[in-house]
Amino acid sequence: MCIRDRSEGDRSTAEPIIDALLQRQPNNVEALLRKGGLLFERDEPSLALERFDRAIRLAPGNVLARVRRGETLLRLGENARAQMDVDAALAVVPGSTPTLFLRALLLARAQNWAGVDETLQRIGPQLGNFADGFLLMATAKRRLGQSAQAEDAARRHLARRPDDARGARLVAIFDIEASRFDDATAVLTRLQERGGADALSLDMLGRLHSVAGRRAEAVAAFAAAVALAPQDAGLMSRLAAARLAGGDVAGTMSAAGDALRLDPQSPG
Repeated sequence: MCIRDRSEGDRSTAEPIIDALLQRQPNNVEALLRKGGLLFERDEPSLALERFDRAIRLAPGNVLARVRRGETLLRLGENARAQMDVDAALAVVPGSTPTLFLRALLLARAQNWAGVDETLQRIGPQLGNFADGFLLMATAKRRLGQSAQAEDAARRHLARRPDDARGARLVAIFDIEASRFDDATAVLTRLQERGGADALSLDMLGRLHSVAGRRAEAVAAFAAAVALAPQDAGLMSRLAAARLAGGDVAGTMSAAGDALRLDPQSPG
């Protein structure tokens, strides 16, 4: 999940300017933070960490620097170090919403869902400023058994980010649990039409089509899932079963053979 504030926008066009500034002023804390942020967004967390480390050495009380480094450490799996940055930032600004959101992410890593919920409540209306704010709330509420609040948060997340497969899957799960199978199918179909479907959501869509007896649609969904995850033996087996149900013997044998090649213990 992402801690980025939705108001930040795309800063990629500013990188040459930032690089030039750092050449002239290598100890410019703001430029170091912005450069680190760009590296983080390009999925280069180790390089980003170098910039954030340097910024904190120059300004140890800078809350933004602590949050940025904490987020980077979280991505690198260094939870204990990230917690130290959270504690340091909250000691300076106890109500810092980015720091609180990072704290909630760390609590989620620890499966402390009550702690996540309490922390998100402290963020209050500003939760919507974070890209994954409502998704994290939905996850916490679901784990706490607060289904109505969890579903509301999941739908709010999907409304804001209709291309996010995680949100679509969660909304579909709520629909399935309420026996609204057509609604679940519609949610996942819209996701696919928007180009946001991943293998997990396509697998779920294929299962829904299979249960409803829509054989051609099931085959198409499972085939699309396999294209995204060609090494998943379970998906390959479900594609084989869907093809068999549709009378495609040759396609069934091909998919079943691939499933057995990927996993010799597969029931295919």
